[in-house]
Amino acid sequence: MILIRKITFVFVLVNIIACSKPIEVIQEHDDNNNLIIEYQRRKDDFAKHGWYKRYYPTGELNEESQFVNNKMTGQRKMYFKNGDIQVIESHAKGKFEGLYQSFYDNGKLEQEGEYTNNAMNGEWKFYYRTGEVREVVQFKDNQENGPFKEYFQNGNLKFEGTYEGGDYEVGELKKYDESGNLIAKMNCEIRQVAGEKFSQCSTVWQANE
Repeated sequence: MILIRKITFVFVLVNIIACSKPIEVIQEHDDNNNLIIEYQRRKDDFAKHGWYKRYYPTGELNEESQFVNNKMTGQRKMYFKNGDIQVIESHAKGKFEGLYQSFYDNGKLEQEGEYTNNAMNGEWKFYYRTGEVREVVQFKDNQENGPFKEYFQNGNLKFEGTYEGGDYEVGELKKYDESGNLIAKMNCEIRQVAGEKFSQCSTVWQANE
């Protein structure tokens, strides 16, 4: 845990419009006097209002975002130490809203999807480190709900089925080999034993039976 030893106040008067309130810039340093956080806030109520930046102790930008009335609004970006983007988030009044993307340290997209009302909803895509699509799945209220497809790195289907209430397979689940050939069909249902919830899938068809 980083201990904050010193907070520096840098006062900046903002006069963009007549009714604007004075803004100050706050800087926070670690025990080695490295700048690790700086942001704008209102002088009267100390609410974050304006840009916000966080730094690695070695000086590289780690995070940047915007606040309005003490609530994160707009894009938030996080960076690897080499300056490459690690995460892009979208916020509205302090809640997740809109596009979310995360990236591997090689620059390839790791996952992407949309937030609505602070929850993962709709179609989300997950990728291999080499850039190929690994899985496409539907989300509802932060849980996997609906059809999903998993892929081999060569682009061929690996599994195809439906999730319910999280990563629990229900109904028909299809399995493919790496060449794209359907090799099995299973029927899945959600079971609960001794308080533990799980999917139980029974094979109903196999290729070359």
